[in-house]
Amino acid sequence: MSFQTEINIQQAPAVTGDIATDNPRITYPGVEDAYIVGTDGIYAGRFVWIYENGRIVNNFGEGKPDGFVAREQLAVINEYLGKSSLFIASGTAVTIFKCGDFFVKNENENSVSRQKCFASNLNGTIKSASTGVIIPGFSETDFNIAITADINELTVITCSSASNPTPPISEAWYDEFGDEWADENEDIWTT
Repeated sequence: MSFQTEINIQQAPAVTGDIATDNPRITYPGVEDAYIVGTDGIYAGRFVWIYENGRIVNNFGEGKPDGFVAREQLAVINEYLGKSSLFIASGTAVTIFKCGDFFVKNENENSVSRQKCFASNLNGTIKSASTGVIIPGFSETDFNIAITADINELTVITCSSASNPTPPISEAWYDEFGDEWADENEDIWTT
C-alpha cells in the first residue's frame, strides 16, 4: 500500500471508466466469459474492438470500435510498488458496453459538450471533434462528449446513436447546473 501524498477538500467525482449516471446501459449479449481480453491486455475506460470468432477483445483495431470497457474492479497492479492501475490482464472476461454514460480522461485536447467522440485505432483513447470530421488514426464512435473539459480533466461520454435510448445527460443537467458547478468544483475534475 502506498503512502498518502495529498489531501483534497472534496472527493474526486470518479475515476476514468466509471459509470457516470443511472441512465440505461446496453451491453453486448453473450454467455459467461463470452468476451476475453487479448494477449496484450487492455485498459478500462477505453474503447475496444472484438476479434477472433467474436471473443477476443483489444484496445486497438480498424473502423468503428465495438464498444467501451467500463471500470469494474477487474484491473491488476502489475507494476512493482504501483499505486493503481486500469490495466486488465490477458484472459480476463470483460463486459463490453455499446451504450451508456461513462467518465473518461480527456487526454488529447480540449473537448466541448456535444462534440463527437473518436477512438484511437492504436490504443482506444478518446479524442473529440465535430461530427463528420476525419481524424487520421481515429474512428468515429456512437458516443458524444457530454461535459466540456480541458486537457487531463475528467469528462463524460454518452450515447449519440438514434437507435440508442440513453439521452445525453448534458442537455438538462448541464443547462441547469453545469457552468456554475464546474467553476466551483474545478479542482476535483482534474486527476
